[in-house]
Amino acid sequence: MMAWPAYENAKFDAIYHIQIEVRHDTTEEENVGRQSQSIDNFPVTGVVKRIFRGDDLLETEAEVYFTIAIAPGDAEIPDGADFYQDLDRFIASPYLEVFLNGIPPNLEVTASQSSIIENLSLEPTMSVPEKRVPLIPEKLRIQILESSSKARLAIDRMQNDGQELHEWDKETHKWVKHPKTDST
Repeated sequence: MMAWPAYENAKFDAIYHIQIEVRHDTTEEENVGRQSQSIDNFPVTGVVKRIFRGDDLLETEAEVYFTIAIAPGDAEIPDGADFYQDLDRFIASPYLEVFLNGIPPNLEVTASQSSIIENLSLEPTMSVPEKRVPLIPEKLRIQILESSSKARLAIDRMQNDGQELHEWDKETHKWVKHPKTDST
C-alpha cells in the first residue's frame, strides 16, 4: 500500500479514466468456483461506455482488457496489499470506473484505482485530482530546502574563509580534511 498522495498522483497521471460495462461471460458454476479462491488478480473484459480522459486510441463501445485485484468478502487481506474489490459485488455489478494506462485494448489499472459502480454516470464517481499532490507536505519541503540552503551557505563561507572542509572519502569510508583550493 502506498501513501495517499501516491494514489492521487497515479490518478492524475493516468492516460485513461473511463467507465465500462463489464462482460460477465462466465457460467454460474465458474462464479461459484471463483468464490472459493483467495485474493487474486481477476481478468476483466469490458466495453467502454464513458471516457472522462483519454486519447484517440480509445473510443466508446471499444472492448478493453485488464485485471483488477479481487478478493472474497471473507479473505484476509495482507498488510500493505493493494486495494481489492469484493468478489460478490464485482460479479453482481454491471459496471466499473477505472483509471488505466497502456495501449488499448490491453490496459493496466493504475495503482489499484478501480471502483465498482451500479450505474453509469455523466460525471466521474471517483475523485479526480486537479493537480499532482506533493508526496512531502509543503511545510516540510520548505524546511528541507531551507536546511539545504543554509548548509550550502555554510560550506561557501568556510571555503571563502580558507577553513578546512571535511568530505566523505568513498574509498576509505572516512571523513577527510580538504584545505581550501583556489580554482582561479
